[in-house]
Parts: sequence; structure tokens; C-alpha cells
Amino acid sequence: MDVIQRSFLPDPARKQHWKYAYLRYDVGVNSQLLVNASIDEGGYVNQAKINLNGATTLGLDYFTLDVSTLGGGSTAKTRVNFSQLVGKTLSVEFYESSTSPVTIYDREFYYLPKGLRAN
Repeated sequence: MDVIQRSFLPDPARKQHWKYAYLRYDVGVNSQLLVNASIDEGGYVNQAKINLNGATTLGLDYFTLDVSTLGGGSTAKTRVNFSQLVGKTLSVEFYESSTSPVTIYDREFYYLPKGLRAN
């Protein structure tokens, strides 16, 4: 069981409309990866549950032998859509609940900057 938290603040003067993230990670583990997000130090909200079982390149599915998952031991890339996240700071939490380590290789976050307001 491992929890990784990261925070992102691209421009401290402007709010961002956080759209989605691309993740590249290992597959072939019999567990799930939970992606939780928070805006401006608020509470974490689940954005996605990613199945880490994977599939083989031959189109065959995986199967479990004792505690090992056979088939599909490679990497996958998934898009995670964020639901109505607007704020300055995005905090992301990756939670994985297996005894085998899972590596997240790339994290790409996409957002649209909001306009400046004259107060």
C-alpha cells in the first residue's frame, strides 16, 4: 500500500481550469490505482479507478497463478478526466493497494488559465 501526493501551482496570480491528466504506469499487478484530486487545500475527491491487471499483446487476457499475475506485464497510458476543478493549486494523490510495487513513469497535467479580474 503506497500513497504518493504531489501539488502543482503553475501561476500563483491566476486560477486554472484543470482538464485532465495522462499517466503512464506499469500493468500486470492484481490491484487498482486510485487517482484523487484536491483544489486549493480542500478535501480529496476520487477522479478515477484504474485497473492494473493489463492485457497481453496477443489479445489474450491475464490470469492469476497463486499471487502472481501472468500476462500483460508492460506499461499503459491512460487519460484521467478531472471533474470541474477550478483553482490555483492542484493536489493529486495516487493510491495503490497491493504488495507489488507499481511505477508511474510519466504524469502530464493539462489546464486552461482563467482570465484576470479587476477588483
